[in-house]
Amino acid sequence: MNSSSSRARACTVVLAAIAWAGVLLQCYPSLKLAVRSGKSIGGGLLVFLGYFTVLTNLLVGASLALPLMATPSAAGRFFSRADVLAGIAVNIAFVGLSYHFLLRKTYARKA
Repeated sequence: MNSSSSRARACTVVLAAIAWAGVLLQCYPSLKLAVRSGKSIGGGLLVFLGYFTVLTNLLVGASLALPLMATPSAAGRFFSRADVLAGIAVNIAFVGLSYHFLLRKTYARKA
């Protein structure tokens, strides 16, 4: 293995860890809020997974982790395909553009 591919692999590991940490950091408060408001954990999980942003973050995490951890598996091969990666990139762009054009005025920053 040359140094270029080992650096790329290390970068992918770091990005996958960041993606999954972000999903978990989003999920925990959502489930906690659901339980506090009288919903079940399953109901809270359904609400959490109902956001396209969360689904896109899950796809990013899967597309980074599965080719590293399960390269010969069907899932690893699927998330290594260029067309699948392009589709995930389109999802990321869609989330960013949707936020920019539709939701940016609903968020009030507080200093």
